[in-house]
Amino acid sequence: MSDPNSPTKAASELGINFDDEYDDDEIIERRLKEREADVKSITSTFISPEEAINGSIDQKLLSVLTNRSYDAIVKSAQDRATKDYLSNLTSEMNFLLQNHLSIQKEFGTANDDENNWKIDLDSTSDEDLNREIGRLRKKLDRIRQENSDLEAEKEKTQEKLEIIYSQNEKLERLIPME
Repeated sequence: MSDPNSPTKAASELGINFDDEYDDDEIIERRLKEREADVKSITSTFISPEEAINGSIDQKLLSVLTNRSYDAIVKSAQDRATKDYLSNLTSEMNFLLQNHLSIQKEFGTANDDENNWKIDLDSTSDEDLNREIGRLRKKLDRIRQENSDLEAEKEKTQEKLEIIYSQNEKLERLIPME
């Protein structure tokens, strides 16, 4: 006869099966997705075209203002978490970061030194010359890619800026200036 207060009976009533295997990564990932959904529901608002036509956009814009302090708290928490994470990196990760930085310095375009682009033709062998030409071609390709990415990003940012300007104008009409 089973005890009515036994843990297995309580677990079966709650739908818990102790024989199931649980994947910690899966549980953590599910919790992270739930948190992200909560944050997105609080910090972001979607304005449908119907709402924009009906004028209910003004109420949504006012509700967004109250979420700005929450956004500041979330940002400070993210900054602190990132700082703590980076302070606890392993030595292997530091090695990978250093390797990435050296590759970025050789083939990347950020913080370029003007002397890196010059090749001394008199004292360089053909093999070194070919290697340097290949390196410079990679740099030029990256610069071209960066330029096209920046142009696309500029267009997207310009569109966002126009939306922000229109929302600010509506907010200024809603909130009387003293």
